[in-house]
Amino acid sequence: MVGMSMTRKALYALLTVTLLFSEALLAATIKDNTVININRFANRPSFQGNEFSLNDLQSLLPNNKHQINTSKQGISYFEVVSIGSSQLGWMNVAQSQKATELDHEGKQLLVVVFQFGKGHSAQASLNGQEKSTVHSEYICGHANTLHFCQVGEKITAWLHYFDFSGQEHGHLNVTSYSDSHPFYWSDSLYIQ
Repeated sequence: MVGMSMTRKALYALLTVTLLFSEALLAATIKDNTVININRFANRPSFQGNEFSLNDLQSLLPNNKHQINTSKQGISYFEVVSIGSSQLGWMNVAQSQKATELDHEGKQLLVVVFQFGKGHSAQASLNGQEKSTVHSEYICGHANTLHFCQVGEKITAWLHYFDFSGQEHGHLNVTSYSDSHPFYWSDSLYIQ
């Protein structure tokens, strides 16, 4: 750096620091559906430090795990699995449940959707207000061995998080499009 002006030295230092820390800002690098690197805890939604648990997810899946087709390329399972609010924290949603059991008041309202199999453009709407995924987590393994992905593993499922903060209740509809037949997947729930 001999002969560099102070401005150039400052810009060089800033660029170096930015490059060093930019890796930490990425949630993951994915290539051919395989995790290359991952920062699992980047921007993970929580309420007072409580996060949605994969143990809870296992208990919410159907007893007959054959409904979740692990050999299929596209989506084979798509469900709302939890509603989170600043009033109640995380409240799990059972398969085929039509409404939440308790009133979700408060400033924050988050929705977690579990998708097994590859799809695109998970979307959600609450009272007609449409949202895209604000956070996704990569899940690996088969229906009985789901876990957060590690480097080198193939992604088999996703947890999609949607943020409807500012709303407290209403009709929720979530959708995704599969890479194979059936192409359209959806679930709905009334949030009290």
